[in-house]
Amino acid sequence: MKVLVINASANKERSTTLKLTKTFLEGLGNEASEVEFVTTIGLHINPCRACYACWFKAAGKCVQKDDATEVMEKIRQADLVIWSIPLYAYGVPSHCKALMDRTPSHCVWPTTRPIPRPASISAMPRVSRA
Repeated sequence: MKVLVINASANKERSTTLKLTKTFLEGLGNEASEVEFVTTIGLHINPCRACYACWFKAAGKCVQKDDATEVMEKIRQADLVIWSIPLYAYGVPSHCKALMDRTPSHCVWPTTRPIPRPASISAMPRVSRA
């Protein structure tokens, strides 16, 4: 199974959420024969413009040219997509939210290959009170 992990932590490899994700991957064992990691913090992803050109003019392709295009193609090719997302202030980090907002253009357009069902692993840091 081809697995794509989208790491949304600004802490990159030091992320607690990514550690949980890697533990989940270990549990998959031999099922996860090919695993690829994409870290969103270093990508240039524009926000969705809500122009709907992806639906009406470009056959499921976003007209913006940035790093989201490459990530969307990786999502299409994966059998399983894991969104490894930390919760900062009870929400998704903005660099990941921009990517998430761009996924409908690639997920709702009919294709010959079904879009993989996403899995999500979220973790919130424990806050100690003095």
